Amino acid sequence: MLHVYTVCVRGCDDEGNCENSSNEIAQYHDPYTFLPIPKDLQNEPFPWFDQQCQAGGDGELGTVSNYAAVVNAGKPDEIVLTGSSYSGLKNRNQALLVYQKYLAAPLQNH
Repeated sequence: MLHVYTVCVRGCDDEGNCENSSNEIAQYHDPYTFLPIPKDLQNEPFPWFDQQCQAGGDGELGTVSNYAAVVNAGKPDEIVLTGSSYSGLKNRNQALLVYQKYLAAPLQNH
């Protein structure tokens, strides 16, 4: 399984407070099979690339995403790989603060 959560923000200060953020966290879940991608599909974007950020206002658009891939789910040899990425924010610290406020906290109440 592949899980991706993304939040879009604009006008963020150094404390991770943003003037605008997307109303909803973009989510993508897929029972993705980790097999080679057929040549005729190699240049096709994954479905979550089509999701548009809905963070209006001024300032550079920033995004923070969290990824989790689960291999052999529910089996004794289950493996969970996780990671996060950011774009359009000043630095890792600002991205972490945005992640905590606009992605992690809302998902805890989800």
